Amino acid sequence: MKELVVKEVALKDKSCHRIGLLVFVAIFLCGLSSCQFSREQRMKESYSVLVLLAHPDDETWVSGTLAKLADRGLEVIPVYATSGGKGSDRLDLGLSGTKLAKMRELEAIKACQVLGVSPPIFLRFADGKLTHLQSQLSNKFKVIVERVNPAWVISFMQGGITGNRDHRIVSKLITRDHSTRAVYFGLSDTRARSLSHAAQKFDFNYSVTAPVDDNEVTHRVDVSQYTHLRIQAMSQHISQFPPVMINAFTDFVSASSFEELVVSDDVENPKALEKYLD
Repeated sequence: MKELVVKEVALKDKSCHRIGLLVFVAIFLCGLSSCQFSREQRMKESYSVLVLLAHPDDETWVSGTLAKLADRGLEVIPVYATSGGKGSDRLDLGLSGTKLAKMRELEAIKACQVLGVSPPIFLRFADGKLTHLQSQLSNKFKVIVERVNPAWVISFMQGGITGNRDHRIVSKLITRDHSTRAVYFGLSDTRARSLSHAAQKFDFNYSVTAPVDDNEVTHRVDVSQYTHLRIQAMSQHISQFPPVMINAFTDFVSASSFEELVVSDDVENPKALEKYLD
């Protein structure tokens, strides 16, 4: 009789152990499922931004906004169509062509690190020749946009700020091919005058060739918290910006606490963008 009772107790213990084990496994699997769901949910809710530019240092015009977007959790990926091999060597090191382009790439990498954005992508099209390479550049942009699937694509306003042909071509392609994601940066007439005045303080003659009408600006982004990063990032481009230009820019951004954007009417989710810009 005692042996029978012991056997029944043992069977009950085994049964309880199995039930407990099944419950544990169920809870564990449920936890994994929950973690997987939350991970997938975070991925769905996260946004990336492509910044399509013509040359290393072009990010300077919108650096505060890029730093702010990155600081708020977005993946910000700069893409440079050319590496600026036709630019000037303001260090007077005799750099040109491939050597200058390589140096400008290194400068851009450092500037992006300062701003907290992703490592840049260099497409290495011929500097100054984008007018003749529009089809190839358009295809390259499309491949990158398809791969990254960004929520927004940031690029120059139509005039390219300085009127540079490569700037204008990049802007044209974004408008033509990616209007539903397009967010443009530029300088309004008012800010363009402020930049010119700042330059004059240092006996530096500079004017913005293609400013934006003040009424065209749709968003003025408060970047006052990122002034030091804007200056530090620009200062990485030592081959392009001599001290007088950095001094003028420092004066300009210290007095101007915002950057200006024009969000395309075709953009599909402008409200989501505003959440990150406020």
